[in-house]
Amino acid sequence: MARAAQYVFEECWPALRALAAEGYELVLTGHSLGAGVASLVAVLLRDELDRCGLADAPARCYGFATPACVDERLADRCGRDGLVTSVVLHDDVVPRLTARSLRHLMAELLRQRETCMGHWRQDLDEVWGRLRHGLWAPKWRESMVRGGPGLAPGASALPAAAPFP
Repeated sequence: MARAAQYVFEECWPALRALAAEGYELVLTGHSLGAGVASLVAVLLRDELDRCGLADAPARCYGFATPACVDERLADRCGRDGLVTSVVLHDDVVPRLTARSLRHLMAELLRQRETCMGHWRQDLDEVWGRLRHGLWAPKWRESMVRGGPGLAPGASALPAAAPFP
């Protein structure tokens, strides 16, 4: 995002400076990744306008679902100055993700994976044990074997197939 913001700022700076000098209010906006880029461009723009003697030029950014792209100190400055307004919809995960929260999420996912793999291995061992001990092995009943007990020699408990007409 930082590289994209730097590129956009360098490409647009001459036009933005001319518009600010003529008294236009500069409003940047974006959604998701574009909101992160627009927020960073707004910071670069504000700093450059201050350096050029255009500190009174109004500039602001409205970001929708802006991902975390600055540290706490810069975020406080952007909020205090009214430079960036971020709009978040309910439980949208993108604006809430930070490097720290992602590290915690990865650690929890790996912990859960190890727990699940332990249970999976235990279940698999139990299945193989059942198979080895014949619990699921096919059971042949003597009544289904030709000449089994209770049947005449050579007779079968299975019904004979009907002849085709």
